[in-house]
Parts: sequence; structure tokens; C-alpha cells
Amino acid sequence: MFPLSRFADHGALWVATAAALQLTGRPTLQRAARRGLLSLIVTSVVANIGFKPIFRRPRPLPVPDAWLTRIVPLPSSTSFPSGHASSAAGFAVGAALEAPILAIPLGVLAAGVGWSRVRLRVHYPGDVLVGFVVGAAVAAACWSIPVEKRHEPEPTELEN
Repeated sequence: MFPLSRFADHGALWVATAAALQLTGRPTLQRAARRGLLSLIVTSVVANIGFKPIFRRPRPLPVPDAWLTRIVPLPSSTSFPSGHASSAAGFAVGAALEAPILAIPLGVLAAGVGWSRVRLRVHYPGDVLVGFVVGAAVAAACWSIPVEKRHEPEPTELEN
């Protein structure tokens, strides 16, 4: 759990995923990468700059149960909503809107990131669930923003 959560820090997991999608050379997957990154950026701003300062929920306290004991340093930001979960859902939903074939693999990866945040005791389950909702909603709202340059058709000799 810790490596997945750590790799998701600062969106690194999603940037790497976008890079892999770009390298496929498939236009649909390349658009999905750009849409996912756009959604990720907007989601990060909304969750971390918009919501976190308003709600200022403290992080979970350590508990004596062995499997719930915190095994990572406590982040300095507030807990609600989960920025990791917001970013995960933002990227996954944004990319899946362009390439539905990515919905299941990216959804599973995003769910893993969310679960890791609860498992590591840096978020409450509700923080992660609301983070997923924020990310998905922002990705849906970003759908109308173009992610590729529109190419004007070349004039033909008949038009000259």
C-alpha cells in the first residue's frame, strides 16, 4: 500500500500513466492522456486550494489496532477531501471519457490509491469518498474543454 500511495504523491502516478498512454501512438489514448492530465490539474486546484482550506478537518488519530496503525509520516495538509483520491478520480474519469476501454484499469488503480490512503491512516473513508466525487465531477465538468488543436483543412486546388 505504501508504494502505491507514495507514487501517487504530487500526481506522479498519473503523469507516468499519461506518458505511457502518449507513447502508444494511438490518437484515442493520447487524447485520453491529455484529458486525464487536464482533469487532474483542475481537480488538484479545486480540492487542495478550494475545499481543504474551508473544511480544515484534522487527520485521523493513531489507533491501537495493529492493522490500522499509521506506518507513514502524517501529511501537513488537512484531511478533507483527500487530494490523492480527488486526483485519482479526476485522472481516471477524465481519461475514461476519451477512451472507455481505460475505465476499468484506471478505476481499479484509482480505487487502490484511495484504499491506500485509508489503510495508511492518513484519511478517513469519507475523505476518500468525497475526494472521488470531487474528482469525477471536475472531470465531467472539464469534458467541454478541448484537449487537442483543431486542424483546419488544407485548401484544395479547386477552392483556389
